[in-house]
Amino acid sequence: MAMEPALSALISYEAQDKVLDLMTEKGFTGLASANLLAKDGPRPIYRKDLKQDDIAYYEILSGDGKEYFLLSAGPKTADNRFVESGDINATSQQYRPTDALNMQARRNGQTCFKHYRLSQAGLYMCEDRSGIPVAATYNWTSNAPIDPKQWKSLPGMVKASLTFFNKEWRGLSCEVSEEGEWGSLRQVQSVQKLAQYDEEALQSGSKHRISLGFHPYKSTPRIFFTGTGGIKSDLKTADWQKKLCAVLPNVCSGSDLTYVNSRLFISARNGINYFELLVHKDKSTVQKILMNTDISFSVQVTTSDDGIVWEKRFGIETNFASRTKRWSPWSYWSVYHPHLFPNYHQHRCCGCYSGCGAVAWAQIFAYYDR
Repeated sequence: MAMEPALSALISYEAQDKVLDLMTEKGFTGLASANLLAKDGPRPIYRKDLKQDDIAYYEILSGDGKEYFLLSAGPKTADNRFVESGDINATSQQYRPTDALNMQARRNGQTCFKHYRLSQAGLYMCEDRSGIPVAATYNWTSNAPIDPKQWKSLPGMVKASLTFFNKEWRGLSCEVSEEGEWGSLRQVQSVQKLAQYDEEALQSGSKHRISLGFHPYKSTPRIFFTGTGGIKSDLKTADWQKKLCAVLPNVCSGSDLTYVNSRLFISARNGINYFELLVHKDKSTVQKILMNTDISFSVQVTTSDDGIVWEKRFGIETNFASRTKRWSPWSYWSVYHPHLFPNYHQHRCCGCYSGCGAVAWAQIFAYYDR
């Protein structure tokens, strides 16, 4: 039997990780003031191509109520971790997607019970308690604003379009998997062989926040040296652990230096507990301690509410190449002739085509870079 959807939900560990990553960046400071533990906190949004009880996204309201942010719940969505954001202004009739659906449903004399993101282009709809679509943000069949009076035609519209929408989701999945957006964070299983993973690249002066969850932490996070990128070394693991901790000032504790110093633990205004990794700010010091060797390490956190162990992988670079992630093992792609470029398909939604000149140039640079 399917569970009734919650009106609000505690965001997943993966989403917490992204909130901490974004909340100090320009345009995302509203995430720092968001009350993630409020009764009307993050609203769950689902997808038709996933299991019916799997939350796909969280719609998060900023602390001042003037904007919303949509984040993926986890890698099962095969979507980007940050999906979209928008301003909220009732005067100019700008609403977050769930509110827009709720208001439209009320005009029809109906009630939204479960909200869905239908397509990657940003189409939304909601269902009542019987699973019948009762509101949508746009009429994608006539490419026009939705007429609330025609809500009874929504079930047929959704059913007829699901095959196309699901094909779009599969295409997005291929793009996101190539980007490795979810690869540096994973659940640690009791028996697991990890063939490929990604790392968040750090260098001198880099900062990175790691979530401890919403509840008081019962176990101390661990930090482990994991390798030198395949470069042979005569040093023992314990020696590399000391070097790792030397370039991460005040982070390590314990006799073997594999525990995270609890004095670093902080409670953010939005309710997330976290600590911050800070790589030594002096470039030459980092290079000297690490002997000009790029190293890898992981941080493991056990969440108190469910006992799941999460692992985040990092790489400290000493040659400071300008890239944002390090991959292991490496894979290479090349486009040798312009006619071999993949077709660029613009999604048409809500009266206009998605993307812009900047997007097109970014794709061209990405193809050449690969």
